[in-house]
Amino acid sequence: MKSILSLLFFFLLVVIITACQSPKKKNNEQFKSNSNVEKKSDTLILDLPNESADPFGLGDSPFTYLAANHTIDTVNIHDMFSEDEPDTTLLGTYYTVISNSNQFVFYTRSDGKELFDSADILTPDFSTNMGIQVGMSKQEVIQKINNPAITTLPGYLLLAGDEDNSYPLCFEFKSDKLRRISYDGYLD
Repeated sequence: MKSILSLLFFFLLVVIITACQSPKKKNNEQFKSNSNVEKKSDTLILDLPNESADPFGLGDSPFTYLAANHTIDTVNIHDMFSEDEPDTTLLGTYYTVISNSNQFVFYTRSDGKELFDSADILTPDFSTNMGIQVGMSKQEVIQKINNPAITTLPGYLLLAGDEDNSYPLCFEFKSDKLRRISYDGYLD
């Protein structure tokens, strides 16, 4: 009886461990192979919501990250005030940062939290979390995306996001080369 209980306990333990590990593996496989892919004229739309939240890996303090890791050429500052009490209640501040022809826009709320609003990347100085950067060939980008459903790329690749702002990450190709990466974030 004791050996049967030990065997049942061992079997139950194996089932629990397997069940806990399987969803992660399945989700990763599903993320790579079953992503929603749609083609419209010269544009391929790919549903990869996890890639669009912080596509360049700038973290919770994007302005601080840029200042510490890249040369900043220009910073433009624009304070946002309440419409009800103009010039008295500061809601937050927009920062437009230029780094070697690449433009980033951040918003710092009055509580100090930094939010990533947008980016226009024109040089290979910055790459996405997937390792995609300006100057890559279409074939190199396809390899980085790692989705068997994608074998060719048209002029534009749009990555759909988590929010209703449709396609926050846009890859623009000229001939066979990636010439621009644009990001249009969502500020709450």
